[in-house]
Amino acid sequence: MNRIHITALGLLLLPGLANCNGKDSHAPQNTSQIGGSFELQKGEPGEKGQAGDKGIAGDKGPAGDKGATGDKGETPAELTAVRPINEDTITPRPGGFDVQLQNDVLEVRAVASNAFRVHFLPDGVATSATRVIDPSIKFGVPYEVKSLPGKGADLIAGQNTARWIPRTSTIEIINGTKKVLMSLKTEDLKNRDVIVRHDPEDTLYGVNSDGAEERSENLYRDRAQDLKAGRQGHAGAPFVWSTAGYGVLVDTMGSRKSTVNLANKRYIDFTRNSKPDVDAYLMVGTPFEIFGAMAKISGRTPLFPKWAMGFTNSQWGADDAWNDKRNGSGQLQGMTEPKFRNIIKGYRERNIPIDAFTFDLDWTYWGGMDSSGTKVPNAQFQWNTERFPGMGPNRPQNADDNMRLFAEQQGIKLTAILKPRVAVDSEEGNFLKQNDYWMPTAPIFKDYFTSTQMRHVDFAKPAVRSWYFGQLKNVFDGGIKGWWNDEADSSEATDEGNETEGLDMQRGLYDGQRAISNERVWSINRNFYLGAQRHAHGLWSGDIDNGFESMALQRQRMLSAINAGAQQWTMDGGGFRNGKGTLPGGGTGYEDYARWVQFAAFTPIFRVHGDNAVQRQPWYYSEGEAPAVAAIRLRYKLIPYIYSYEHQRRKNGVGLVRPLLFDWPNDENVRNHVDSWMFGEWLMVSPVVQQGQKDKWIYYPEGKWIDWRWGAIHEGGKGEKYGLNNGWTDLPLFIRQGAIIPMQPDMQYVGEKPLTQLDIEVYPDTKRTSFEYYNDDGKTYDYENGVYFSQLFSAQKSDNKVEFETAAPEGRYKPETEYYLVKIYGSTASAVSVNGQPATSLGTLDALKHAAGPGWAAGNETAPSTREGLKDPVTYIRIKAGEKQNVVLTTR
Repeated sequence: MNRIHITALGLLLLPGLANCNGKDSHAPQNTSQIGGSFELQKGEPGEKGQAGDKGIAGDKGPAGDKGATGDKGETPAELTAVRPINEDTITPRPGGFDVQLQNDVLEVRAVASNAFRVHFLPDGVATSATRVIDPSIKFGVPYEVKSLPGKGADLIAGQNTARWIPRTSTIEIINGTKKVLMSLKTEDLKNRDVIVRHDPEDTLYGVNSDGAEERSENLYRDRAQDLKAGRQGHAGAPFVWSTAGYGVLVDTMGSRKSTVNLANKRYIDFTRNSKPDVDAYLMVGTPFEIFGAMAKISGRTPLFPKWAMGFTNSQWGADDAWNDKRNGSGQLQGMTEPKFRNIIKGYRERNIPIDAFTFDLDWTYWGGMDSSGTKVPNAQFQWNTERFPGMGPNRPQNADDNMRLFAEQQGIKLTAILKPRVAVDSEEGNFLKQNDYWMPTAPIFKDYFTSTQMRHVDFAKPAVRSWYFGQLKNVFDGGIKGWWNDEADSSEATDEGNETEGLDMQRGLYDGQRAISNERVWSINRNFYLGAQRHAHGLWSGDIDNGFESMALQRQRMLSAINAGAQQWTMDGGGFRNGKGTLPGGGTGYEDYARWVQFAAFTPIFRVHGDNAVQRQPWYYSEGEAPAVAAIRLRYKLIPYIYSYEHQRRKNGVGLVRPLLFDWPNDENVRNHVDSWMFGEWLMVSPVVQQGQKDKWIYYPEGKWIDWRWGAIHEGGKGEKYGLNNGWTDLPLFIRQGAIIPMQPDMQYVGEKPLTQLDIEVYPDTKRTSFEYYNDDGKTYDYENGVYFSQLFSAQKSDNKVEFETAAPEGRYKPETEYYLVKIYGSTASAVSVNGQPATSLGTLDALKHAAGPGWAAGNETAPSTREGLKDPVTYIRIKAGEKQNVVLTTR
């Protein structure tokens, strides 16, 4: 057997892949070999690249998305071709090999140690990558090409192989155990189809998540699935994966007619692909490894600001419904500055944590006129100073007269709703018409909030995206910290413009903000298509009903969205549309509200919202207030844990929330399980979503599980009835044995007080477990340039010893934390050493907390706990933060 050994030590540019060098994502490609490298047509310059995360090869310094041009309905200005050579000839290329198939070319490349690219070029011609693929993508992975008898070849990366079999014109993907996981035939690729053959017993996931107007179904996928961005909370991705150990990502844009047919259990069938040169990425591994490869190919998520880990109150109207006209008494209707100030004071006076407030249409002159009917220039892009005089220009620099200063003093971030349409009969509308900026096939229609004629703009055009953010620059400079992009799924365009509108709208805001500011971008949007995650694109589940049935449906929608790559997910806690709640008339009842908030506290983005004039503040819900507030406060204690997963999502492709099947892919009991999910690696939550429920059947996966509130231990691998005997305060939450959970003291908003001491709760297991604690300034993109703090915590127990270690930290950020208070549960120590030296015993936890330096104290079964019912022995150790430390407990 002949062997060609090629090791890619540098970053290799792959032929046929647009933007491998961080240039314009829609520039034509040159796939001809030129001196061992490949050239791309020059595009617009990218913005400052992001530094790679710890431990990820090839990510340092990718160019950003700024300047990428839209590809909606456009034919590339120039198509490029590979020079024909002899039939079935295999030509080594950087990253893999080419196969000549008459006039066509099949490119096979290793793009990661667990991922291969299969790119079919009709007549040797390549077109631009779509929005799905990261335009700054670069790969540098060791690989081997081995020739096989009969003109075949193996491309080996890591333990995995892509095998070319010329006799059947087939590519097989083989894992490290020599099992063929999937195969493709070139005859299908030539027909613009990606048909992946696989074992019929494999369970499949991904593709989409249903929106508010669709009926949610199973987590797994076993029928023809729509492939689209869709409407009202829908998520779409040309991405199918299996717990059998593989995934398929196709570079294609969805449409109203596109499907991925999974009805035949032997095939994954992507039809009507948008590119003539069919382009597929085939991945191997665990769910975590598959999502890691997908993030590398489609693009990593920027970090949201740290305040976004907290609680957000979204509000439309207040006390009475918003209307753009005054009422019969001459009063403004809906939200006003005095009402806003009273709401925020209500939170602070009741010590209910909150970080952000989102304004609905009240904030602007929606419809183009003030309350007297006078036209207002740039109406929807500025504060309505009739309602909010404190947001006007040149306000006095005191909180009583300046609403921005008031919000800052209260620790509140202001965020606002945006719409993708503009009044036709306005200065802005005339400008859009003159410059051909309207979405081409979108109609003019009467706005359903006002009588104004409006039309959607064409965000696919870079000039429109630049113009739109330019209109918003003043409000960004004036204090808006985040964007709520509503209805970018409702253009009624007769072409596929609706499919890319949401992605491109937020793309413009992201690029615009990053061009003028180092402040992090935050957004939520009403649909999602893979690739959007690169632009700080959160997804919310749309205008959902209230009531317990709707609440229960959100579990499947969230987990399915995450399975499709939309990991920054949220919902309108409390339900948006009244009518199905338990109050007379269908309003959200007190029990409903408590359960909604408990659920929402364990989603990636924690919000409440309601329809026009519906109040979602906790104090409107009587006995529902206390359990809701308890959930909010618990969320804030967990902020250090939660924020560490913000980093993990960017680094490894999997964030804070995931279905149980990620961690237990071979457990048939979690194949379609939505009752519970993992909140990070170490917590499992199972919110109550039935009215008046007295007990709940809970399945515990393999391992041991400790009840967060009561301390009871549940053996994994079976289900049990869990009693809900304490009213609405019972929230089933469980700690996985081996857990390491960093926590903080009570705070009213993120960063209210310096975090000088970090509490670390440890539940050691007999096998070594770890947690990567992450921190940075929480505000800027300096982490891209190495200004972050990362430290690995590890723990393990044996018969008479528990060891806890903190590794040497990485990154250039210096947190304000001085000490770690490590709480090791289940063990009472007779002695403690730190770095081989005996530590000082201070007797009690109170003495330890008030000590000037390190030390330790032992509790016992009757010692008070922060959680009622938890009676396990505990040892407390106080050590210096941010240093490499080794702590050993000798246990009794």
